[in-house]
Amino acid sequence: AACADAVLATVAMLAADGKAVQAAAAHSFGGKVLLAARARAPWIQTWMLDSTPGARPTLLSDPSSSGVARVLESLRALRHATPVWPSREAFVSAFVARGHESTVATWLATNLVSNDAGGGGYVNRLDADILAELLADYARLDLWPQVTDAGAPGDMVFVIAGKSSTWPADERAIAIDLAAHDPRVHTDIIETADHWLHVDAPREVIAAFARRLP
Repeated sequence: AACADAVLATVAMLAADGKAVQAAAAHSFGGKVLLAARARAPWIQTWMLDSTPGARPTLLSDPSSSGVARVLESLRALRHATPVWPSREAFVSAFVARGHESTVATWLATNLVSNDAGGGGYVNRLDADILAELLADYARLDLWPQVTDAGAPGDMVFVIAGKSSTWPADERAIAIDLAAHDPRVHTDIIETADHWLHVDAPREVIAAFARRLP
């Protein structure tokens, strides 16, 4: 709820500056945040990029969930062992050494900020305990009612990565069926992409936007 409130506050700030948001798109966790905000949102399209509306009770324990639990464990361990990093590259190397993919490590390294306490270097602004609380809330929520609510504003667009484990078969079937019967729901499946579909298949993602954006 707090994340949805933050999105809506940002959209209101843009509107006050004369920049009305017509569509909102986000990936994974962010997609579900947009769906949570949809009922109060001014935009007319909500895009969820490889993000399912349903609950994911095994997110923090299922190895197929991109190793979420392992990532949190490593963030905790490295924050304790190395409070200040000499460079982002040093963080990436340490994270990869703990068995993670370099793409994930590089993405996480964008959260390193200059050490304001003095002495140079970088500190990680990510708090693994807060992340765990946010992810637990994300996993617990079932937001399918927001998708099927006839009174919900605007269109829903699901962009599903065919190789990803994010969408269970039964939920994918629900999305496809809704798209076949509800003109406000649209589903694009990019069979060649894994969860990071905007990296694996950027042309296909751009093509989906080009087809459907208002």
